[in-house]
Amino acid sequence: MRLRFIGRLVKCKDHVEMEKEWEDLYNDLVAITNDDIFESVALDYFDFQSWAESKLKGKSFDSVVREKYNRTIRAAS
Repeated sequence: MRLRFIGRLVKCKDHVEMEKEWEDLYNDLVAITNDDIFESVALDYFDFQSWAESKLKGKSFDSVVREKYNRTIRAAS
């Protein structure tokens, strides 16, 4: 995960820049989850990907987690 994200987020001048930073973070987290088994272990403790998605889409964290869970259940059926 990019630690510089917070510093860049604080320096954003408008909503468009802020949204771009959230999108970049989300994409980085997706890449880590899909590509790097060792780094993805840290993501087992907190769902940073859903957290970033909630910020990116303007939804609550719990609704994003619930939607993700429901998709997983439907896919398993």
